[in-house]
Amino acid sequence: MKTSPFVQVLREASPYIHQYRDETFVVLLNHSVMQSASLEAIVQDFALLQSLGVRLVVCFESHTRADISQAPISLLNLSQIQAQCGIYRSMLEALFSTSLPNTPMANANLQVVSGNFVTAKPMGIIDGVDYQHTGIPRKIDHLGLSHLLDHKHIVLLPDLAYSTTGECFYVPVEDIGTAAAKALRATKLLTFTDEDTLKNLPKQILLEEAKKRFLKNPSLALHQAILASNEGIPRSQIINHEKDGALLTELFSIDGCGTLITQNPFETIENATIDDVGGIMALIKPLEEKGVLVKRERERLEQEINDFIVIKRDESVLATAALYPHDVDMAEIACVATHPNYQGSGRAATMLGYLEKRAKQQGIKQLFVLTTQSAHFFIEHGFKQSDVKALPKTKQSFYNLQRNSIVFIKPL
Repeated sequence: MKTSPFVQVLREASPYIHQYRDETFVVLLNHSVMQSASLEAIVQDFALLQSLGVRLVVCFESHTRADISQAPISLLNLSQIQAQCGIYRSMLEALFSTSLPNTPMANANLQVVSGNFVTAKPMGIIDGVDYQHTGIPRKIDHLGLSHLLDHKHIVLLPDLAYSTTGECFYVPVEDIGTAAAKALRATKLLTFTDEDTLKNLPKQILLEEAKKRFLKNPSLALHQAILASNEGIPRSQIINHEKDGALLTELFSIDGCGTLITQNPFETIENATIDDVGGIMALIKPLEEKGVLVKRERERLEQEINDFIVIKRDESVLATAALYPHDVDMAEIACVATHPNYQGSGRAATMLGYLEKRAKQQGIKQLFVLTTQSAHFFIEHGFKQSDVKALPKTKQSFYNLQRNSIVFIKPL
């Protein structure tokens, strides 16, 4: 039975829908995004996130900055920033209030709140320069914000903050966003940028690599993501605001369409656990039906789960393989499977290398594999065709003559 693309998309998104419910996301909208034609569609996607249970804080920029060297600025015309802040705030509130029939905002009934949730202090005098009305965050009213988020409100935070002495300060939006994300223990900080910023960035960058890239090619979006990662925000993601639906694609698909900055690898290879059984079965079942793999019942897989490894991304199993010791110095590589979307990506080779290293650590001298349709893959990775008689006695007794699998062996 053929599954429709619509159903496939929903099924791929469903783990993320469960994962994000009641999580806090902080979003940064730079000045260019606030002026772009894509803002309305982005707000509609925010409404969808909120309907799925995401706690949403939207930080927006009133002051134009072409590059990171312009922040902070010493002589700001604060009244102009205040005026622009008021315009942008009312513009966002109007967009969030849309509820026309036959639109993505129909029946949304969103409540949007803004206020004095950020306390600032003056940046002061640095290297003889008085930064006057430029400030830095001093305190975030996380209890007040949490109360609003708990009651399904969307919170707007501009690049303005207030001091205990009643003054108003301009605070760069990335400082506001990072401080809010840290105080609220946000899961993600999402930064919108243009396509030019993203075209030279891979889908995932570890924090240290991001810092190196920033030194070579500074950008506001990368700076914002690095700030958040430095403060312990688990995931900072950069998204192209010029691509319609980029936010939803980034959040609800395995591959996404933006760039993720994280302190820990996004995709991992690790020992399988009982929680991975469902994902492994989903990978191997199509191959069993085609006769590529020997059929394994769930009960058997659960019993042998400690012999399996998996490559995972966002808790989704992308690839799997098993290592079965058979005697003192021989072990079997088995059940090598990769999700169809990632075949040819090198993940099978990665798993093979991982299992070879594990086998050496266990004192294994030779690896063997039985295959009907993957002979060239194993030949390319150092295996040589052999005879059934070269297998351990226990394996010989279970050799299936009907499958007529080819035997390959590799010395370690």
